[in-house]
Amino acid sequence: MENEKFLDHARNPRNVGLLEDANVVIQAGDSECDDKQIFFIRIEDDKVQDIRFLIEGCETTIATASVVTEMIKGQHLDTVLTISDRSIAALDGLPEEKLHCAEMSALAMHTAVHQYRSTAKGEASSSVHTFDHSRIVAQVLNQPLEQVYSSEYDL
Repeated sequence: MENEKFLDHARNPRNVGLLEDANVVIQAGDSECDDKQIFFIRIEDDKVQDIRFLIEGCETTIATASVVTEMIKGQHLDTVLTISDRSIAALDGLPEEKLHCAEMSALAMHTAVHQYRSTAKGEASSSVHTFDHSRIVAQVLNQPLEQVYSSEYDL
């Protein structure tokens, strides 16, 4: 892969780590390549205030997770729903054969928005979603991360 932006995100990913005040946790896994992502998101006033991620995967999965966090930080949830695998891939020069990595990140962000919006304010919820090659677990938290985050569904 020769694209400089892709290589920069793969080697120097942005927004890596835990986000202690996250109120949404999204785990996404790809059954074909065993890549796994966990996104910790803080949503307030229908905007993504902050986002971090932890990952186990190839450089393509790392780069796409890094790019998607930069794309959605500070964005309104309606804007997050417009993100696609192709818009992620276009930003970091992802080759066509690696598009499934960007698709997993886009599906994770869409699931986060839907789970957040379908959960009553002050309540907690969780759900599991299966797509073609991806499995996504969504959790909306109503207490600090360390008190309520469950790794029971870790991929």
